Amino acid sequence: MLVLPNFNKAKADLPTILDQWMYLMKHLDKIDKLPNYLDKRIFSRIFELGELAKLTPEEQMSYISSLDRKRDYTNTLAYAKKEGQKEGQKKAEAKAYAEKIASARELKKSGVSDEIISKSLGISLEVINKL
Repeated sequence: MLVLPNFNKAKADLPTILDQWMYLMKHLDKIDKLPNYLDKRIFSRIFELGELAKLTPEEQMSYISSLDRKRDYTNTLAYAKKEGQKEGQKKAEAKAYAEKIASARELKKSGVSDEIISKSLGISLEVINKL
């Protein structure tokens, strides 16, 4: 068990991550920006949370609201991209199928049997018979 008031290491004497954590927790209210010697991803997140805690309730609500709008926007873009990819895939498949049908017509005109056309192009005999 560690009691933060009893943690008395200087910022120059923080060899371990645990020491850095304890120093940050003890001095977070006095630090205006994250020092370089603590500049790690997790410490950045902790520092951001500390900054958020300093805001007034109105500022916190405004901040949370802006985060919600940003997440909504990001999710909307991701959804649109996914739907666009699906639509693009459908168009590509339709184009490929149309090309197969055109090839089947040409092969049929050339006298190639329906069975060979079906096996070669992967089109059902029913479709080929209707051409």
